[in-house]
Amino acid sequence: SVIAPIGAGKSSFINAVTGRADAVVGHGLESCTKELQEFKMPMPLELANKYPSLRSRNIVLVDTPGFDDIYTDDSEILRRISLWLAKHYSHDVTVGGIVYMADISKKRMHKSTRTNLEMFDKLCGLGSYRHVALVTTQWHTVLQKEGEDREQELRSTLWKEFISKGATIFRTTSFPGQLDGHHQILMHIIDCVGKQE
Repeated sequence: SVIAPIGAGKSSFINAVTGRADAVVGHGLESCTKELQEFKMPMPLELANKYPSLRSRNIVLVDTPGFDDIYTDDSEILRRISLWLAKHYSHDVTVGGIVYMADISKKRMHKSTRTNLEMFDKLCGLGSYRHVALVTTQWHTVLQKEGEDREQELRSTLWKEFISKGATIFRTTSFPGQLDGHHQILMHIIDCVGKQE
C-alpha cells in the first residue's frame, strides 16, 4: 500500500512503477484519491527469476486517500484501509509492505505521520518495519542541502523509531522518466516478500 499526506506523490509513484498513467495525479489542496484504488502489474522478470515462487503472482499497488485531507479524517482513511485488507486477506493476497511518502519540500512534518504508520502497521500485521519504505519526494523543488537537512531531521525524530526497527529510507526525485528510484523501492518490498516465501 502507498500512503502519504496529500501532495506527497502517491499517484505519481504508482504511475512511474507501473509505467502507465492510470492513477489520477492531483495538483490542488485536496486529495483527488477519494477511495482506495488498486493498480495491478505483472511480476517483473528479474524479480520472478530471483524468486520463482512469486513468478505467477501479480503486484497490486494500492493508492490510498491522502492523510491530512480537509474533508476526510485520518482515522476514516485507516478504517477504509482496514476493510480493504480484511476483504483481500481471504483471497490469498500477501500485503508485501508499506510505502510511506513524505514531501521533502514541506518545512514541517505532521506528528500524525508516526501515529498513522503505527496504526497502519498494526492493521497489516507486518510485525517488522523492514517491510516499510520511507520515501522522500519532491527533491527537484528544494536545494540539495535543504532537502538533506530535512531528511536528517526525519531520521533523528519522526522516523527514528521506524528506522531502528528495520524501515528503510529511499529518495526519489522528479518522477517523469526516472524509474530507478521507484524500481529500487519495489525491489526492496518484493525482496521482503520473497525471503518469506
